[in-house]
Amino acid sequence: IFARVFANIPVNIPFRGNLVLRGEAIIPYSVFEKINENLEDAYKNPRNLTSGTVRQLKSESAAGRGVMFFAFALVSAEDMDFSDSHENELEFLERIGFETVDRVKVTRDTVEGAVMDFLAQAGKNDFASDGLVLMYDSISYGDSPGSTAKFPKNAVAFKWSDEKAET
Repeated sequence: IFARVFANIPVNIPFRGNLVLRGEAIIPYSVFEKINENLEDAYKNPRNLTSGTVRQLKSESAAGRGVMFFAFALVSAEDMDFSDSHENELEFLERIGFETVDRVKVTRDTVEGAVMDFLAQAGKNDFASDGLVLMYDSISYGDSPGSTAKFPKNAVAFKWSDEKAET
C-alpha cells in the first residue's frame, strides 16, 4: 500500500527478509502550490497536507498528491552486516531503491562549515527543512552513551531559526 501512496517508494524491493526503516514523508513546495491552486480553502503548509495525506485510508487519494519518502535510519535488515556504519546502512537502502536524506561526512575541523552549507541550502530546497541532525557514523560508538527515556544520545539536533514575516 505504501508504494502507492509515496511517489518514490519502490514497488519491488530486491531484499528478502525483515526490513525496518525510518524516514520522513514530504510534499515538495512545487506540488503543494499546484494542489492549493485548485482549492477554495487552501492548505496552510506542506507539512499539514503531508500528515493528513499519509493518514488517509484511501491510497488512491493520497497517490495524486506527490508524497515523497526519504529514509534517514535503518532499524534492522535481517541477516545483514553493515560493518558498524550508518553510512553503509544508508548506502544499502539506496542500492535497493530507497531515497535517503542528504548527508555529508565531517570531522571536528569541517563540521561547522558543513552545518553552514546545509543552512544556506535549506532556503533553496523544494521542501521544508527545520534543522539538521549530527550523528556518529559508528553505530557502536554512538550507542555507547545510552539514551534518555525518550531520545538516544548518539545524535545532536539543530533547529534553524524561525522564519519571521509580517502579515
